Amino acid sequence: MIPIVLGIYETRKADDVGTGTTRQTQELRISWFVAQVPGGEIACQPLNDANLPSGFVQTIDRDVFLSDYVLVPDKYDEHMRSVVNSLRDKVNGATAAKEVPSLSREESMLLRGLMGFLHSRPDVALSDTDLFSVRAMLDAMRQTGNVVLEYQRVLTGAAIDLRKQRMFDKAVSYYSKALEIDGYNDHIMFNLARVYFEMGQLDEARNQLFRALEINPELEMARRFLRYLDASGKG
Repeated sequence: MIPIVLGIYETRKADDVGTGTTRQTQELRISWFVAQVPGGEIACQPLNDANLPSGFVQTIDRDVFLSDYVLVPDKYDEHMRSVVNSLRDKVNGATAAKEVPSLSREESMLLRGLMGFLHSRPDVALSDTDLFSVRAMLDAMRQTGNVVLEYQRVLTGAAIDLRKQRMFDKAVSYYSKALEIDGYNDHIMFNLARVYFEMGQLDEARNQLFRALEINPELEMARRFLRYLDASGKG
């Protein structure tokens, strides 16, 4: 399997600087390049001063990632997407690693980051075996919207797991985050309705079902759910 790039994120932490009357609280922000690696783990590497991957990879708990890491698509769009496309053009023209043309400094940094996700360590040279994987990763990264949708997929996957574990409040939080990315996703609204139903919040469940049907009147499973609520006298 090939790592799935999820984009650029920030962690934000309040940090006290100075003492006494000169003491101030500052917000420390760190930018990260993040991917979901085979097995479902979340891997991240800090960005360098050029806002490109450092290559130094660490894994983090999925819940920590979804709770503490903030998606910053504008930074991806501004600093990484053009490098993705230029590196992709060079890699796509090669049938072997030795055929990849000379890379710019920025392209080399990005390739180092992708290789870090592939091998979980920095400074692995591109091989013929890696070429297909790197090409596939770059193809998926061409548009900022692609990586944002992958993040949404991780959110909804986590929400499904949490609902099954009856951790409903957290499932609602993740589905709500997913709807912030795509506020017209009728299937997310339907799944959120299921969570509210299991929580006993029937008015909220009906509200999500109505929203889903406004967007997609053909969503039959939402209609069946509403009919069930009506027939059972619930909500």
